[in-house]
Amino acid sequence: MTLFFYSLLCLIYFFLGRLAFKSWLNHLSVYVFFWYLIVFNYELRLLPFYDLQSEAWFVIFVSINLYGIGALLGRFTFSYPFENILEKVSYYEKFSKKKIKIVKIILISTSILGVIIGTYNWYVLIQKYGSLGEVLIKGNLIYRMRVEGKLSEPVPYIFVVSYTALLLGAFYSAYLNRISFWVVLAFLGVLLKETSTFGRAGILLGVFILLFSFGYSNQFFLKGKAISLKVNKKIILIFVIVIFFSIIGAIVVRGTRGTFENFKGASSSLRYSKDNIFFSPSLYFYFSCHIGVFSQYLKNNELHKTNFGENTFLSLYNVLSKFNIVEKPKNYQIGYFIPYWSNTGTYLREIHEDFGDIGLFLIPFLLGLSVSLFLNKFFYTAKFFYLSLAVYLSSLSALSWITIISRTPQWFLSFIFTVFIVSIFIDSSDKVLYKNQNDS
Repeated sequence: MTLFFYSLLCLIYFFLGRLAFKSWLNHLSVYVFFWYLIVFNYELRLLPFYDLQSEAWFVIFVSINLYGIGALLGRFTFSYPFENILEKVSYYEKFSKKKIKIVKIILISTSILGVIIGTYNWYVLIQKYGSLGEVLIKGNLIYRMRVEGKLSEPVPYIFVVSYTALLLGAFYSAYLNRISFWVVLAFLGVLLKETSTFGRAGILLGVFILLFSFGYSNQFFLKGKAISLKVNKKIILIFVIVIFFSIIGAIVVRGTRGTFENFKGASSSLRYSKDNIFFSPSLYFYFSCHIGVFSQYLKNNELHKTNFGENTFLSLYNVLSKFNIVEKPKNYQIGYFIPYWSNTGTYLREIHEDFGDIGLFLIPFLLGLSVSLFLNKFFYTAKFFYLSLAVYLSSLSALSWITIISRTPQWFLSFIFTVFIVSIFIDSSDKVLYKNQNDS
């Protein structure tokens, strides 16, 4: 019965997102989709998961509602009238030729640099272990060494340029009304870098940055109108390309990290699918376990004490610890058996650790509200600063069913770099982006 009401709630917000933002690719619908998927998968019980605590159900229900209310308030109440935002300008007045030229220069530069860095990472690994085959065989060892801090990045920090390239490349594809070669190259840079460290979070982040940037930019050029079948076909094509490359990356990671597939107590259908690329026991576990961990965390949360915002701003705490301003935080959290071990408990776990009970209710509301406000500001001003904020916070929302992705250097450092680049070099290039309504 609980799952029925939860399904009904998610369905309502899913369609409200479509109606409010006139596109399926909006932060509210995507947020609700993944939160429904993870709960539904968990309740399928293809693995003998522990029952969710009633407290966990309560927090999940409330957080979904608060995110939805915040997103809709930002869309309709605390914003400019959506339908009139873009009527002030024509298609060609939205961005000057100078501005588009700067976007293209930065896009090409960051895309190429990202591929070079990713390729160099693989070159260093091959030099260290002797051959590509040896690197793949030792993938699990390399991953553990990276987690434990025993394997440093050959070129630290600069890899974040690939995410900037993804955001700009997706926008540029929408502007051209076709898929740009440079956005494909940008995503290749992300794949090369992330597969060289045998990680997954960075690939997922890249997927959502690309999709949200393309979707919001398309909506901009359509003047807030509902996306047509023709545009939907292009979104589907981009989605297929992204998924194709993501699957390749996932296969490399899964095949080299020694992913465990023999779960004791698994259903017969799950056991028979252990060699399936698209649906295996480890994939099912990955797309279901996090709320179980959150439930167990709530049962034992007195064991967890962190500094204010330590999980949310983990990368910042790591930088401060290098100057002995704070103690070096733990990069990975305590895990739980549900009955299988995992340590990721959705973003709800981390905001509760960081901000207490009030964080569980305030953060989802503010997150939904902020994305809607920044998205409307982008539509009104055509500034990349607001597009970047909307895209990065939307990506955080879309991955909230796993963790708070802002804790990763991929999100945190690329966010700072992207906002800096677009503010200094792109937004400042235009003196007038739209006509004053009084002049029309």
